[in-house]
Amino acid sequence: MKAEVRKDSDNPAGATLGTARDATPRKARTVCSAELLGGAGMLMIEHQGEIYCLRQTRRGRLILTK
Repeated sequence: MKAEVRKDSDNPAGATLGTARDATPRKARTVCSAELLGGAGMLMIEHQGEIYCLRQTRRGRLILTK
């Protein structure tokens, strides 16, 4: 299955990120979903002590669940 690259109109690739506390602009990283999901098509993510599952559907879309 071919990975599709979409650009978010609110945060286009290369947009800078920062917060009011952090005045230093940073560039957003772009990572290929196939690299993250691997052959299983799924990635478990630990965030603030919770486990989330990022998976690819049969139609090639991504779903993040807790």
